[in-house]
Amino acid sequence: MHNLLVQEETRTQVALITESGEPREVMHFALLSGYGASAINPYLALESVESLARRGELYDGVTPELAVKHFLKSVNKGLLKTFAKMGISTLQSYQGAQVFEAIGLNKELVDSYFAGTASRLEGVGLEVLAREAQMKHEHAFRPLTSPRPNSRSEELIISASTASITFLNPLTISKLQQAVRQESFQTFQEYTDLIDNQAATWPRCAV
Repeated sequence: MHNLLVQEETRTQVALITESGEPREVMHFALLSGYGASAINPYLALESVESLARRGELYDGVTPELAVKHFLKSVNKGLLKTFAKMGISTLQSYQGAQVFEAIGLNKELVDSYFAGTASRLEGVGLEVLAREAQMKHEHAFRPLTSPRPNSRSEELIISASTASITFLNPLTISKLQQAVRQESFQTFQEYTDLIDNQAATWPRCAV
């Protein structure tokens, strides 16, 4: 949408408001802003943080309102740190700048939806992404099998805080760096195999 508005020379007349249950980490917000989002409403992350506070699973004395305030503050500080690392001082300069490189998306998808983004290693197309979205939808509306199952966002927030599960480790990062520097699809395949093997160890609810 951002690129289309730029092509039609109407981008400065429109604000793009993103409302999604997906954003929960600083990088998610950075990507959305970098591709043109003027504001982001991460409703599922906010509801998850409120739920954790109400159930007393955060620090003592943290109310749902305070938990949301801390979450938003941490995201904003993380975004400022991201900008600073790139030598950018304002959000306005960062929005729509597309200072990223795509990894794991095929050229047709990048050209159609992320025009101008560098992509030296190809990967999946729109069909695979659509199938993943359908799987997430089916998982979200599955029959309840326990009195209080954790939502996907809550599980990821808890996992991040305890560092019990992580896909980013010295081996996977090394493989990814080698694949990009050498432009080697074989090395990239080794990286994806490592990620897939780790994903297989996640709980069943983490689709």
